[in-house]
Amino acid sequence: MDVQQDRMNYLQNIAPKIFDFTGSFDVAIFDELTKSLNHAQGAENEFAKKALEEFLQDERSWCRVDQILEYSCSDESRFYALLILERLVKTRWKLLPSEQRIGIRDYLVQQIILVGSNTEAAQQRKLYLNKLLCSLVEILKFEWPRRWPEFLDEIVQSSKLNDSICLVNMKILRLLSEEIFQFSHQMNHIKTQYLKNALMSQFSSLFHHILEILKESTNVALIDETLITLNGFLPYIPENFVFDTVIIDVLVERLFKEPMFSNATLSCLAEIMIFESTENCRRKYGIYVKILDKIKTILPSDFDFNLAFMNGTEVQQNFLKVMTMFFSQSLKDYQQLFGANFDREKLIDGLNYILSSTKIQDFEIFKICIEFWVSFTANARIVKTRSENRFDSTSKLLVEAFNGVLSKLRYIIITNMKRPEEVIIFVNEHGEVVRQIMRDTDSVSVYNSCKDALSNLTYLCPDEIKQIILERLDNVLKASVFNWNDLNCIGWAVGSITGSMSVEMEREFIVKVLRGLLQLCDEKSGKDNKAIIASNIMYVVQQYPRFLKSYYKFLKTVVNKLFEFMSETHEGVQDMATDAFLKISKNCKYQLAKKQDEESLSYIEDISACLQGHVSLLNINQLQTTFEALGHIISAMDEDVGAQKMTLACLQGFNLNWNYLIYQLSGKEEMTDARFVTGASKFLKLSHSLCKAIGSRFEPILSNTYTDFLNIYSLISSNIFPKISAFGPEAAIYSEIKILRGIKRDFLNLIICYINSCHENLDLLKTKYFIPYVNTVLVDYRACPPCIKEVEVLSATTTFISSMNSRLNDNILTIFQHLFDSTMSMISQDLQDYPEHRVRFFTLIESITGCCFHAMVSMSPAEFDFIMQALFYAISHSSPNVSSLGLSSLVTLFKNLLDHSYSDGIFTERFHKTYFIPIFDRMLHLVGDGLHRSNLGEQSFILSHMINLVDSDKIKTSISEASNSMSANRTFVKEHAMFFLKQQHEHLNEQQLLLFVNGLFCFYKDHDQFVQHLKDFLITVKEYQGEDTDDLFADELKKEMLAVDSKNRSTRSKDDFQFAKSLHDYHTI
Repeated sequence: MDVQQDRMNYLQNIAPKIFDFTGSFDVAIFDELTKSLNHAQGAENEFAKKALEEFLQDERSWCRVDQILEYSCSDESRFYALLILERLVKTRWKLLPSEQRIGIRDYLVQQIILVGSNTEAAQQRKLYLNKLLCSLVEILKFEWPRRWPEFLDEIVQSSKLNDSICLVNMKILRLLSEEIFQFSHQMNHIKTQYLKNALMSQFSSLFHHILEILKESTNVALIDETLITLNGFLPYIPENFVFDTVIIDVLVERLFKEPMFSNATLSCLAEIMIFESTENCRRKYGIYVKILDKIKTILPSDFDFNLAFMNGTEVQQNFLKVMTMFFSQSLKDYQQLFGANFDREKLIDGLNYILSSTKIQDFEIFKICIEFWVSFTANARIVKTRSENRFDSTSKLLVEAFNGVLSKLRYIIITNMKRPEEVIIFVNEHGEVVRQIMRDTDSVSVYNSCKDALSNLTYLCPDEIKQIILERLDNVLKASVFNWNDLNCIGWAVGSITGSMSVEMEREFIVKVLRGLLQLCDEKSGKDNKAIIASNIMYVVQQYPRFLKSYYKFLKTVVNKLFEFMSETHEGVQDMATDAFLKISKNCKYQLAKKQDEESLSYIEDISACLQGHVSLLNINQLQTTFEALGHIISAMDEDVGAQKMTLACLQGFNLNWNYLIYQLSGKEEMTDARFVTGASKFLKLSHSLCKAIGSRFEPILSNTYTDFLNIYSLISSNIFPKISAFGPEAAIYSEIKILRGIKRDFLNLIICYINSCHENLDLLKTKYFIPYVNTVLVDYRACPPCIKEVEVLSATTTFISSMNSRLNDNILTIFQHLFDSTMSMISQDLQDYPEHRVRFFTLIESITGCCFHAMVSMSPAEFDFIMQALFYAISHSSPNVSSLGLSSLVTLFKNLLDHSYSDGIFTERFHKTYFIPIFDRMLHLVGDGLHRSNLGEQSFILSHMINLVDSDKIKTSISEASNSMSANRTFVKEHAMFFLKQQHEHLNEQQLLLFVNGLFCFYKDHDQFVQHLKDFLITVKEYQGEDTDDLFADELKKEMLAVDSKNRSTRSKDDFQFAKSLHDYHTI
C-alpha cells in the first residue's frame, strides 16, 4: 500500500512539469505517465489518463512531439506523440514553415524505414509502425502531389530495397486509397477530386508494381498485403487495368490455387465480377468457369458446408464466406454473364454452391445468400411468365433447369426461416422460451428477405410449397420429441406466403395448418410448449385476413382462441394475443361487427357482455391494445346509436373508479386510496384507445363527461398545489402526486386523440371544447409551478391549432399569454432540463406559424419579437430535434411572407428590416460551427432562400441602416457576410472567406451544390491556413463558379428558384 501511495505521490509531483513549455522537456517524465496508463490500475491509471488527456488537448503540445519521438524509450510514448502530430497535421499543418514540414515528413519516412525494414522489428512494433503510417498518410493529403510529386515513384523504387519495406509501402498505398475513396468526406470536394485524378494519372506505375509483386514474389506476407491493397483499389480503377492486362491470369492461375492466398484472391475476383461491362462478359465468364472448376476439386457442392464451417478454422470459415460472395455476385446477372448460348451445367453448378452455403448456420453468410435468392427468384418469375406467354426456347430451358434448384431452395428456406417482427416469443441461446425485450433489426430484415424469396417460390410452384410445409408439420405432430425450432420455422414460413396462392388453395392449406397447430396445442403440455405453439397460431392467423373474412366460423374460433391466450400468463403470450386481435380486428372489423346468419348476436355484442372476465389478467398496455381492437370493430357498425351503446358496454365496470374519484374530489377530500385513482386512470386510457379507433363517433360519450373531466382537472391541481408549496419541487415525484398528475395527462391525451379525429363541425368544436379548455387547462398551466406543468398541454394546444387552423386566429394571443412566457422561462434556464417541454413548445410555434400566420402578423412588435427570439434560441440549440423545429418554423415563416394573402407589404418590409441580418448571421454561424451539422440541409435551405431574396431584389426595402436603397442589399449582405465570418473565424484569411461568400451567391440555386459548398467550408474552418494557399484550389473553385454563373444567366429568365415550389424539397431533406 505504501509503495502504491509513494508511486502516486511521485506522479503527482512530476506530472505538472510536462505542462511547462518555457523550459526543456523531460521525456522520461512523459514515459513514466504512459507506463502508468498502460500498465497500472486504479487511481494511478486514472491520474495518468487525465494528465495525458490534458496534454493531448493542449495546443502547445505539438512542440514536444519531435523530442518524444527522438528521445523516448517507449513506443507507447511515441504513439501518443503521433496522436498529437496527427491533430497538428489536420488543423495547423499549413501554419508551419516549409522547412519544418519537410523535416517532419522526412523524419517520419526515416522512422518507417528504420522500423519497417526489419520484418521481426516491424512485427514487434506493429502498433507504433501503423501509427507512423497513418501520420504519414495525413501529411500526404496536404503535400502530395503538389509539394511531393515524386512520392509514388519513391514508393515504387524503395519497394525494391527489400520485401519488408515493400510490404510497408503496400500498407501506405492501401491507407491512402481508403482516405481518398472511402473517407473523402474529410476533405473538400475539389481537393478530393484532385487527389483521385492525381492517383489515377499515376496509377499505371503502381499497378505494374503490384502486378510484378503478384507475379514474381515468393514472400507470403507481402503477397497477402498486396492482394488486400489491390482489393481496395479495384472498385475505383478503370476496367482496362483488369481486362487488358494479365492480372486475371495471375490471380486465377498462380495465386488462387495456393491455400494461403485463396481467400484474398477470391475476394479480388469477386470485386472484378461486379464490374458492369458488357464488353468484358466473356472474360468474366472465363473467370467464373475457371474458379468453379477449381473449387469443385477443393470442395464439392454436395458436401455438408455447415459441418465444414462449424468444424473449420477461421481461415476456412472465411473462405466459405468469400466463396459465397463470389458466386452470388457472379450469378446476380447470370443472363448477361452467360450470354445467349449459356452452359446449363455451369449455371446449375454455381447455384448449387450458393444452395449449400445457404445451409450454413452463420447469420452473415445466410444474409448474403438470401439477398441473392430474392433477386434470383424474382427473375425466375419473369422467366416463367415469359415462357408461358410466348414461345421462347431459352426461357423454357431455364425454367426446366431451375426446377431442381428451386425445389431444394424451398426446403432450405423453410428449414432456416427467421423470426418475424410480430413474434416476440423465442428460444434464447440458453434454450429458454422468453419474451423479446429489444427489437432485432437485423433478424427482421433477413426475415423480410426470406418472405420475399418464399413468396416468389410459392408463385412458381404453390403445390410444392404446400406439400413441404404440410409434410414438415406432420413430422412435428408425429415426432416423439417436440422440436420448438422446427415448429417455429414452419409457422413463420406459413405466415410469410400469405396471398401467394389461389383463394381455394389458400383456404384448404390454412385450414390444415391451423388444425395441426390446434391439435398440437391440445396434445402438448407444459407452459413453454404451449407458449411456442400459441405464438405460431397467433402469428399465422393474423397473416390470413382474406381467409378469415370468408369463413366467419373459423374467424370466431380464432378470436375466441386469442381471448383464451389472453389468460395465459407465460411472458409474451398475452402481448402477442392482444397484438393479433388488433390486427385481425382492423382487417375483419365488418365481419365481427355484423350479426351473421345462424347467430343471435354479432360477435362484438357477444364478447362485450363478458369482456371483463376475458381481460381481467391483462396489464394496462395489453388492455389498451385490446380496447383499440374493439374500437375498430365498433367503428364498422352501421348505426351511430348502436356504436355508442357498444362503446359504453365495453367501458362498463371500468368507469366505477372514475365516478368515485369525481365524488371524492368534488367533496374536497384528499385522496388516500391510490386504487381509485389508478382505476380512474385506466378508464381514461381505455377511453383513449376506443377513441383512437372509433374517431368522431366517440363525441357523444366525451360530450357527456367533458365538464366532469375539466372539473376533475382543476380539483386535482387544487389537491396538488398545497403539497408543492409545503415540500417544494421535490414533492412532484411523490407517488400520490405522480398518480394524480397521471389523471391529468390521460385526460389531455384523450382530448388530443379526439381532436385529431375531428374533420367536421369545427366551429362547434371551438365553442364546445376549445373555449372551456382554454379557461380551465391553459389557466391551470400558467398557474402551475414548473415542476408540475404538464407537457401534454402544449401538445393538446398544438392539436387544436393544427385541426382548426385560421379559426383560432382570434385566440392565439390568449394562448400566447398563457403558455409562451411561462414555458420559455422554464426551458431557457439551461439546455438540459424539461426536454419534452422544449420540443413540444417549438412544435406549438411551428403549428402557429403554419396555421395561424394572420395572428402573428397582427401581434405587437414586442410579442412578435418574443417569438423570433424563441426561434433564435431553438435553431442554436444543441438538440437536433429542437433545432430542426426552429428551422422548420423559419421556413414556414419565409414561405408565408411570399404569400401576399398572409401578409401585407408593411409587415414584410418591417420583418426584413428587423430580422433579415440577425437570421442571416445565425445561419452563417450554424453552418460553420460544426456542432449543428445534422441540420445542415435545413440550414442550407434557409440560407439559400435568403441569398435568393437579395440576389434577385425581392426585398422591397433596404436592410442596411446606412442606405435607403434596396438595390444596395446584395452588396451590403456580401460585405456583411465577410465581416461576420472574419469575426467568427479569425484564423481564415481574406481569400478563403471571399471564395466562400462568392460561392454562396453562385451556388444557391442548386441545392446539392450549395450543401456541398457548405460542407467544404466546414472542413476549411478546422484548418489554419498559412502563407501557402495551393490547397485552397482557388482557381478550380473559380472555374466551377464561372460555369455555374454562366448557366444561371442563361436560365435566369425562367426564374428557376421558386421558394414556395421548393418547400416540398425542404420536407424531404
